[in-house]
Amino acid sequence: MTNTNRAGRRRTAAGLLAAVLCGVGLPSLGLSHPVLTDSSDNSAWYAPEASDEIVYIGKVGEDATRFTIRKASFTTSPLELEIHTDAAEVVIRSPLDPAQEVKIEIEPEAPNRLTLDGDRLHPRIKWQDRELAPLRGQWIRLLLKEDPHLVVDLPGATYANMRVLSRQARRTGPVEVIEPQAAPATPAPVPADQVGEVGQGVVVPRRTAPPSNTGQIGYPSAAED
Repeated sequence: MTNTNRAGRRRTAAGLLAAVLCGVGLPSLGLSHPVLTDSSDNSAWYAPEASDEIVYIGKVGEDATRFTIRKASFTTSPLELEIHTDAAEVVIRSPLDPAQEVKIEIEPEAPNRLTLDGDRLHPRIKWQDRELAPLRGQWIRLLLKEDPHLVVDLPGATYANMRVLSRQARRTGPVEVIEPQAAPATPAPVPADQVGEVGQGVVVPRRTAPPSNTGQIGYPSAAED
């Protein structure tokens, strides 16, 4: 299938989804979402409040594959977005100063994991779980802007499907299950005829005479002391 045919099929699918959503009378898209703002930039995105999915349903070619997010959605804990699109980069801008931006190259037609961390002490931005150290200064400058929002753009995209992942730290390996240790076995009581003298907290074995005609050396008897 050629790229032209693929793009045509995506435009048709996006148009059908938009028509269906409008036909069922859904509320304005992007409103009251925990990540997206009420900005008109989000009118081309399908993002129900209770869903973790954000899907672009706008018309292809209108250069509207951008959305506005709340900074508050990643200041207390990192926000992880899985982005699947045919765009080759993600551009994050300040609404107050569009020239202030962070550009991140991504893999088209493949899942891309973008992590936004606005922690005051350790702000970071990651792609595919790797910190983008060269972009950290630019990211901090965006966070210092007074506007409580950021604009995220997917230049040249004909489609975009995103998913808000868990904001909790993910485990990097198998969980180690610690089994409860069994209580130590109670030692069997020592027979009375084997209990000897007790001196300074130490039990001294009773001195016994060696068996007769065995050739073994035993403790000396009391008569030999």
